[in-house]
Amino acid sequence: MYAAGASPVADGNAGVELGFGQEVMELARCIKGPDEILAMRCAVNACETTMVEMHEALTPGMTEREVWAMLHAGNIRRGGEWIETLIISSGPRTNPWMQEASSRIVEQGVIVAYDTDLVGAYGMMVDISRTWIAGEGRGAGGSPTAEQQHTHDLACEQIHRNTELLTVGRSFRELTFDAWFPDPARYRHYSCLFHGVGQCDEYPEIYFPEIWEEWGFDGEFHAGMVLTVESYVGPRSGTGSGTWAEGVKLENQVLVTDDGPELLTHLSLDMQEMHADWRHRKRQRPHAEAQGLRRFSDCEDQSADSAASSALSSSRGSGASPNPMAWKISALRKSKSS
Repeated sequence: MYAAGASPVADGNAGVELGFGQEVMELARCIKGPDEILAMRCAVNACETTMVEMHEALTPGMTEREVWAMLHAGNIRRGGEWIETLIISSGPRTNPWMQEASSRIVEQGVIVAYDTDLVGAYGMMVDISRTWIAGEGRGAGGSPTAEQQHTHDLACEQIHRNTELLTVGRSFRELTFDAWFPDPARYRHYSCLFHGVGQCDEYPEIYFPEIWEEWGFDGEFHAGMVLTVESYVGPRSGTGSGTWAEGVKLENQVLVTDDGPELLTHLSLDMQEMHADWRHRKRQRPHAEAQGLRRFSDCEDQSADSAASSALSSSRGSGASPNPMAWKISALRKSKSS
């Protein structure tokens, strides 16, 4: 035992200095290697497959918790691990943001918005947000209302414009002041504009310009960094049901490359037809990559599971220290080449 304030390396360990390890680890994790990116692609595909199931099952009359439970079930079924939050809300509970799942009944034509915040397949985080219309919309021809559509358009604009800014060599300060967002006097916004993501929410976090002096910190973007692009738009006044206006939450996951930003999350941002766009995008992926993602992230390919088990057994038999990520990725590559 050591006395309060004493260091276990103080005596007989000259030259050893204890320090806070979080900064070291955050910097070490901010640039992802090829295996990490491959694992993240698998996790994203698994998460988006579950999100399509959620959308197809979403029916007015369900509770928010019943809708949210589908994300948990699909994540676990496809090899995921856990979810950090319970952030899903509907109708008037979407504005302001950050309300957790409740027993509120999802009504016809209202907005349902959520943030996955999940640690999925291979321990990689998939942190994306989508906003949907429950059932048939209340606008003309079953579409969203004009107010819902306008709010959603602003959120989409923020996502699209700010994604293009994620380029190699850009400074954190430049990103802070170059990013676009709706007028804060008229619309509530999220707590940050961008943040790193890997095995959880990670460094860096890019805040809004007005708090740069208090919370901002500078750095530079490099190839291999993965960030989420955030948008929440919540009108400070509106019609809604006469007293409230709904908010829209969107978020995408993006890889910084030497050739520009690469979108890792392919599920459409549309409020009503995202599943069709998602399937179209999947067909556009390179065949080998799409095949590898489909076989592994759905966790249904027995030959792939056998390859993973075989790789682990071989590692243990040789006396090597097994690296779970290494043997899973090795098995994935074998399944893709077979």
